[in-house]
Amino acid sequence: MGSIRVCFKVVCGLDVHQAEVVACLSIQDSRGRLRRVTRRFRTVYSDLVQLRDWLVSEHCEAVGMEATGHYWKPIYSVLEGHTQLIVGNPNQMKGLKGRKTDQQDAEWIADLTRLGLIKPSFVPPPAFRALRDLLRTRRGMIQARTTLQNETLKLLEVGGVKLSTFMSSVFGVSGMAMLRALARGECVAGQVHLLAKGKLRSKMADLRLALEQPLPPHLQQILAIQLERMDQLETHIQSLDTRIEERMAPYEAERRLLIEISGIGHASANVILAEIGVDMGVFTTPDHLAAWAGLAPGSYETGGKKRRAPALKGNVYLKTMLVECAGAAVRTKGTYFSAKFHQLRRRGMDYAKAIVAIAHKLLIVIHKVLAGRTPYKDLGAAYCEQRNRTRTIRNLTRRLESLGFAVTLQNLQIES
Repeated sequence: MGSIRVCFKVVCGLDVHQAEVVACLSIQDSRGRLRRVTRRFRTVYSDLVQLRDWLVSEHCEAVGMEATGHYWKPIYSVLEGHTQLIVGNPNQMKGLKGRKTDQQDAEWIADLTRLGLIKPSFVPPPAFRALRDLLRTRRGMIQARTTLQNETLKLLEVGGVKLSTFMSSVFGVSGMAMLRALARGECVAGQVHLLAKGKLRSKMADLRLALEQPLPPHLQQILAIQLERMDQLETHIQSLDTRIEERMAPYEAERRLLIEISGIGHASANVILAEIGVDMGVFTTPDHLAAWAGLAPGSYETGGKKRRAPALKGNVYLKTMLVECAGAAVRTKGTYFSAKFHQLRRRGMDYAKAIVAIAHKLLIVIHKVLAGRTPYKDLGAAYCEQRNRTRTIRNLTRRLESLGFAVTLQNLQIES
């Protein structure tokens, strides 16, 4: 029997919790004998520094831990740069049932790390982790703003104000001016000619009818509070945008490459770069990146039979943004993504699955563009038709040859 391959001689397994981390240091001597030392540390900064100093003094080569919620992140930040850090998926690091204590979990993680059995999760460099935090916070604020707007529309309907019936965007310039006047208790129906701007001026008669019913005093007060909250959120979003732009400045070249791809705009390029970084070396192939993002089809085979399987969850932030970009890309006429989407729909694929398929192809393009630092060149809408034609010719030729015929192809010149 061959010997077990050992990747590291001195390793540490961390069982991470909210208030405490259990560290098992595993040391293998020249004879292959193991010595374990287990210690417990609180997750406050001073204790984490003690953990780091202890590992450095013992010449620890690698530290393994589970990606448990957000609890591993401060530990990772303190240990980063002092030893090799391996963060694994908890679903792939479960120990044996019936052996579940904090110490046993730490020992199990140490053994997996020592033998190189943990598949490392992608952890971006500090600069991109900061960008992630800013952009994910911005996303939360955008969602909060949308919730506030929906609550405001409900309030208007309860009060009998029918602005949404005649306005496509109640929260545009004209709509916000009317809402502020309503919150102040003013007679807005008589001010429509002053508040309506642009195309809305052609709907002034309808708007007067929509604003005819006065808003009750208590709803005026609630509306004023909602508008104040919206203003605060808008201020915070603008502040975040400024900070994001400052941190994105070193990656302007990569962002410009992404913006050239159909469906990707300025904001979506920021999110994509924050989630995957600019170094595509960490994702060996485009398919590897697609699987990590949760856009690759799942696989399930048993007894030689293959069945459909859902895609993995992947990176929710990246996947959501790419699906939004795919929706924009398929609406751009004359592009490859639009033609491919309509081809999938003609084959009977439903809308949601077809959009996810386009998001998958979009991510493949992103990987190739960033890996090669080459501008994107759209294949055009005719590419799919030409490829189908070539495939059809090849398949029919092979079928005739299998029946014993020699096939010679000749283009027919059809005169108009």
